[in-house]
Amino acid sequence: MVLVFSGVQLYGLRSLNRTSEEFQILKDFHLNFIFQIQSLETSQSSLILLLKSLTESTGKSPRKTELLKRWIVLTRDKRDRSFRKLEKMILYRVTSVPGREKEFVKEKITPLIEAISKDIKDLTTRFNELLTTDTDSPQARLKYISRREQVIMSKIKKMVTVSRSRIMTVASVMEKSEKTTMDSQIFLLIISLFISLLVIYLSSIPLKYLKNLAAAVGRIGKGDLSVQVKVNSDDEIGTLAREFNRMAKAIEERENRLIQTERLATAGKLASQIAHEIRNPLAAVSFQVDLLTELVEDLSEESQGNIEIIETLQALGKEVDRLSTITDGYLQFARAPKMTLTKVNIIDLLNDFLDFIEGDLALSNIVIVRDLNVEDIFTPADENLLRQVLMNLIRNAGNAMENGGEIVVSCRADKQHIKMQVKDTGEGIPEKIQGKIFDAFFTTRRSGTGLGLALSKQIIEDHRGTITVASSASEGTVFTILLPVYDEI
Repeated sequence: MVLVFSGVQLYGLRSLNRTSEEFQILKDFHLNFIFQIQSLETSQSSLILLLKSLTESTGKSPRKTELLKRWIVLTRDKRDRSFRKLEKMILYRVTSVPGREKEFVKEKITPLIEAISKDIKDLTTRFNELLTTDTDSPQARLKYISRREQVIMSKIKKMVTVSRSRIMTVASVMEKSEKTTMDSQIFLLIISLFISLLVIYLSSIPLKYLKNLAAAVGRIGKGDLSVQVKVNSDDEIGTLAREFNRMAKAIEERENRLIQTERLATAGKLASQIAHEIRNPLAAVSFQVDLLTELVEDLSEESQGNIEIIETLQALGKEVDRLSTITDGYLQFARAPKMTLTKVNIIDLLNDFLDFIEGDLALSNIVIVRDLNVEDIFTPADENLLRQVLMNLIRNAGNAMENGGEIVVSCRADKQHIKMQVKDTGEGIPEKIQGKIFDAFFTTRRSGTGLGLALSKQIIEDHRGTITVASSASEGTVFTILLPVYDEI
């Protein structure tokens, strides 16, 4: 059935294509060509009439003769422009039209165009002599020019006749081709109908289409969760294939989330152990550093050595404090935050948070731009945890703009989702590491812990939302958060 219908369609399309090509040539070339010839014919006729009027007015009225000369110049220029346009069209068509039309142009039209072009060039000098003299034009010269222009007119009319004849021939061929195509299509459709009924009867139970689906099920059973069944139809088999594809995709996503959860759990345990092991020694070191600093400061002797010791102890204290901050971050990551969901106004939350952090960012030449919904938007959330996520995103955006810049915070909502975005004008995140930035302990900063974005992603997903990133070197980075809208019910 496929072969028969394909054959019928191919034959029909081929016939229609031939007819379409003929029609395209008729529309793009012949009709346009005849229009241009008629425009040239009109200009030529006007020029001949003006030359005749000039002949009759010679010696009678100098003013009228001068006026006629001006009209002749304008009409001749218009005729020349029309002819040049027609000549360019023919030169283009000689190289672009196919087969028979190309031969027609070369044999019938091109010789006439070349002859007219030669006549116009030959008359140019005589026209200039006739029209630039201040005295009345000699009758012999006018008559000669008029005769030559009549010859040009006869060649133009011949082109009109040839072109019209060709249009009638092409139209006749198209009509005959259309009738033949219609008769052939009817005959082939009758045959294809008979064969299709036979094929439908033989293929009433399309078991063969289930083979691919069965093979895909086997691959999933072996652990290949990326398998997808190609959907070839909109019938029951196609619906089953689409549902299978959705199921396989859902299983793959759940598997990836499970792997990510296991990784985070393992990372959390490891972070907790490391933090507990080094937290107490760090506290002791910090205490001893502070004690030594006080002892050195109490010495009465303010020598250069004492000053250097104090500076060294202060630097050591800063590094100990930094390590303590890192261990606190590890412990916070290891202890899963407990959520207390309430009805939170996102617009108020964003305004309050941006008011709090805006002054600090201004010290680094960073400007906050607010693009927030004018109406209140509510979501079920833990306000403190959302503030923590916003703090991580804003700090990352600020760190990406060492020389200052702009952070745009926007918020919009529809009936189901709230969409928040934090966009900076920094240097962007390389594409090769964009898929890793939410992994625990992954960081590109020497002083970073790699936990901020991982914890933020965990918080957003616990709120039944998503967080994604898009970045480019020319436009900076955009973090997008989707959260559910608060349901009054």
